[in-house]
Amino acid sequence: MLPDLYAYEYNDAVRISPTAAAGVLPPAFRCMTNAQMPLPSRNIDVVWRRVLELEPLRVRDRNDVAGAEAPIWPGEQDRGDGLPRALMWPEGIRHMSRAGPRL
Repeated sequence: MLPDLYAYEYNDAVRISPTAAAGVLPPAFRCMTNAQMPLPSRNIDVVWRRVLELEPLRVRDRNDVAGAEAPIWPGEQDRGDGLPRALMWPEGIRHMSRAGPRL
C-alpha cells in the first residue's frame, strides 16, 4: 500500500489530500466515523518505503484480484468501483517514475 499517495474523505465533509505527489489524480477512500473518532488533520509522511511482502499482490493475476475483492460486502459498490483503479495505481506510479522524478 502507498497510503501517502491516496486521498481520504471522512464523513463526506473532510478531505485529506496525499502528502506525496505522483503527478496523477489519486484514488480517494471514503471513510465514515462517529463523533468519538478524532479525524486526522493531514495525511501521513512515509519516510521509508521498501517491499516487505513475501507474496505481493499481482494485479494481473485473476486469483490475486479476486482475493482483494473478497472483503467488499454487498452494498459497498463505491468501494468495489474504486478497487480496479487502486490496484493499478502502483503500476501508473512505476511508469511515471521512469520518465520523471523518482519517488
